[in-house]
Amino acid sequence: MPKVSVSFGVTLAISLAVVTFYWLFPNIAIGLLYGQAYLAARSELVWMGIFILFYTLSNLLVNFALSLGKTRVTLFPFIAAILQVAFLWVWHKNLHQVITVSLFLTITLFFVLVFYLGYNRLRSYEKR
Repeated sequence: MPKVSVSFGVTLAISLAVVTFYWLFPNIAIGLLYGQAYLAARSELVWMGIFILFYTLSNLLVNFALSLGKTRVTLFPFIAAILQVAFLWVWHKNLHQVITVSLFLTITLFFVLVFYLGYNRLRSYEKR
C-alpha cells in the first residue's frame, strides 16, 4: 500500500474524530481552548473544523506531490490563496462568511489536487 494512502487515512481519521468532538461537545472544546468568553462562536466551530480538515488533507497532497518532484503543484495553493484574499475582500461581513469562503476554496483546492495527482498517475502509466 502506498505511503500516501496510510498517511491520508490516518490524517482523515484523526481529523474526523476532532470534527466529531467539535460537533458533539462544542462548549468543552471552546471552553478548554479559548475560554468561556468565546462560546458565542460555537455554531461556527464545526465548519471551521471541516475547513481545517480539508486544508490539512490538501497540505498532505501538496507535500506528496512535491516529494514526487512535481513542483508545479505549488501553483494550485498559490492561486487558492490569491482567490481567498480576493473573495474575502468582498465577503467578510461576519465570521460565517469568512469560514464559508475559506471552506469553499479549500474544498475546491482539495479536489483540484486529487484530479491533478490522478491525472499525473494516469500519464505515468501511459508512458510505461
